Amino acid sequence: MCTSCNCSTAGTQSIDIATSAATQTWSEKFSLTGVTCGGCAGKVTEAVSKVDGVDRAEVDVASSSLTVHATTPVERASVAAAVEAAGYGLS
Repeated sequence: MCTSCNCSTAGTQSIDIATSAATQTWSEKFSLTGVTCGGCAGKVTEAVSKVDGVDRAEVDVASSSLTVHATTPVERASVAAAVEAAGYGLS
């Protein structure tokens, strides 16, 4: 069971916003803190997917990483604010 959000899920979580991979020209990988399960990952992907300009967000629980895909660069501060609003952090 996850100690962060008390769920029993695991794995990579992603939310794909209706933009094709062919139009994505930017991606960046971030290290996360506090993400220990699929439930945590779902909260982060949902929050980051709402950031202006983000086309897709993927969280890999095993590596505690977040990959953000967009057509143009997204400010780290915007991503960090979304992650923190979900209750987690960037390292």
